[in-house]
Amino acid sequence: MNMPRRPILTLAVLALSFPAAAQSGSTSAGTYGAGTPGKGGFVPRAWIRGQPSVGSTTFKLALDQALGGATAGMFLGVRPADLPFLDLRLLVDLSSGAFGPFVFGLGGTAGTAGAGSLELPVAIPGTTSLVGTTLYFQWLVADSAATSGLVGSNGLRVTISPSPLVFAGGSGLIEYVPGASSTTAGPALRNIYDMHFDRTGTMGLVCSTSTVVLYDMQSPARTVLATAAMGQTVNCLAVHPAGDRAYVVLPDRTNPKIDILDIDRNSTNFGKVIGTISGLPSTGLGDMEGVSLSADGRVLAVAVLGLIGTKGVLIIDVDPTSTTRDTYVKSLPVSIGSFCTDADISPDGKTVYVCSGNLGPGSAVGRIDVASGVLLNSASAGDFAVDIDLDPLGRFLIVACPNSKLLTHVDLTPGANFFKATNLPATTSRFFSVALTPDGSQAIAIGDGSGTSDLFGFDMTTLTTAWSVSNSVSGGAIAVR
Repeated sequence: MNMPRRPILTLAVLALSFPAAAQSGSTSAGTYGAGTPGKGGFVPRAWIRGQPSVGSTTFKLALDQALGGATAGMFLGVRPADLPFLDLRLLVDLSSGAFGPFVFGLGGTAGTAGAGSLELPVAIPGTTSLVGTTLYFQWLVADSAATSGLVGSNGLRVTISPSPLVFAGGSGLIEYVPGASSTTAGPALRNIYDMHFDRTGTMGLVCSTSTVVLYDMQSPARTVLATAAMGQTVNCLAVHPAGDRAYVVLPDRTNPKIDILDIDRNSTNFGKVIGTISGLPSTGLGDMEGVSLSADGRVLAVAVLGLIGTKGVLIIDVDPTSTTRDTYVKSLPVSIGSFCTDADISPDGKTVYVCSGNLGPGSAVGRIDVASGVLLNSASAGDFAVDIDLDPLGRFLIVACPNSKLLTHVDLTPGANFFKATNLPATTSRFFSVALTPDGSQAIAIGDGSGTSDLFGFDMTTLTTAWSVSNSVSGGAIAVR
């Protein structure tokens, strides 16, 4: 079916003329709010294909799991919402700076539940001033199974970013532009433990020994914006979806902390510690090992390895609207494996995924209910799983398993294969870190130097190696925009 393109292109240019509004995600795309089920219980799903970067001609807005052959209307605006409308939730603020509905016919066999889909090309202007601009989308789909005759998709947030880039490090820092034949040297820094981009992709946050270095990722020289001296060894950090702060994990036998670092460039406290998590246990946290923050900005999850204390996951309230914000809530037990090596939390903060290594061969991946602490599912993974990343749409997990030189894919799609683990092809590199592209289409992993340190990209549809490039810098951390 040929879909009209000019209206959406004109719409994109017009909408991008508005200033960036509320920020609700730490990557360039994310979902928010709940869609409503239609025929067969299917909930229309809004997502992206490709990277929403300036100058992109391959970016697409996508919709699937809708009624086959149905009519769908798309709204977009510069602010999110969550308002009752008929028997669904309206997730785009239509009061100002909003456009739509733009009406399209869906593909798929007419009347078939869940068969309706659409991929809509959207060319993004090559104007660097658009970087950081955020737009919000929702689809409403005609479906006679709903009382009102309409069902809604989830909300979709898209933040315009600079061009795609892989930023990785360990013994040093490297950069890789997808499609290039080799990596290039990054800023001069060693002993890299963790690294992230901010929500806009314009700032790189790098943990090195006892500091967090903030880089301007738009300047060719990668100018240092600030260096935060944390006073003790930094293991990892997580960027809050609001884009104004990062939570820095500082494991220690006698003084474990999770400090709050101001990363708002417009703040007078930029690059400074502005607080700390209260109520943390005073002992047993000398080996806090991994951290994740829910996409809704409410829950922080921290993995505790268990070599010193009891392995588990710390749950922390970081909800900006909460009266107990930045307070430790509880610890969840991890009953699989010898060590809890990493944790990643679902977008709504209700489920935490963990990977766990053993002293001997093998390791496991688990799914834990945050409210009850119950282990819901588990599966075997490659040898000694150390890093876990959750697909932004919640379709799968990808796990780095260095001892077997591969990644493990865990299916989260409802059905017969739910929580089924599949090992990807073995490589020459022992992967200690893995990160997904913003649309979840590829997993990118770097070797630690035992074997090779090469950088690999894996296709998450076919679960095969998509590309690899040589690299001489051993890597234990990676960030992708």
